[in-house]
Amino acid sequence: MGKHLAEPDEQQPRAPIWRTKVALSAVLMLVVIVATVFGFRWLITDQPATQDSTFAVDNTDPEPFDDTSEEATDTTDEPSGAVTIIHVAGEVHEPGIVELSGDIRVVDALEAAGGPTDQAQLDALNLAAVANDGDYILVPDRETAQDFNAVDASAEPGVGGESTGTVDINTADSAALETLPGVGPATAADIIAHREQHGAFTDLADLEAVSGIGPATRERLDGLVEW
Repeated sequence: MGKHLAEPDEQQPRAPIWRTKVALSAVLMLVVIVATVFGFRWLITDQPATQDSTFAVDNTDPEPFDDTSEEATDTTDEPSGAVTIIHVAGEVHEPGIVELSGDIRVVDALEAAGGPTDQAQLDALNLAAVANDGDYILVPDRETAQDFNAVDASAEPGVGGESTGTVDINTADSAALETLPGVGPATAADIIAHREQHGAFTDLADLEAVSGIGPATRERLDGLVEW
């Protein structure tokens, strides 16, 4: 009997331990809830500040780049230079008017006119000379270059890239006619004989009726003769 009555007295202290565990669990849950609430509120209140600072940077950066692009566009639109117009005649493959830009030399004008022919006497020209707007460049053949060397330099049209004047084919004598490109002593005599027999020349095309003068020679004489 005494043993059975003592057992209930040994089990009674366990009841307060369970109550303590329940109380501790409740406190921990309360701490977790409070921490979660404060953490959530911190995230909500800090997020707008980060977005505002980002927007401020985005709003100020694009303006300087736009100004630079406009300045670059204005610089690109500026004209690169004036066009130089030159008349190239004589022994070139495509005689006539050429248009070039920049710093032009005589050799550049010749290349723009198709380049010199096999009959061109390039030694009679200064290929490195500067060509200006409105210049007349005559490329002589070998026969014409020899005729130029036999005449006073002041009366030589076309040598050095410019013409000093024109020759009146209706009044010029043999010496004056021989200063023209492609016109030697024989051709000069034929021109004089033709105008004495048929009258004065009225245009450049009439010269083709003279023996020894064809379309190529007539083209070289364009701008060098008058009537």
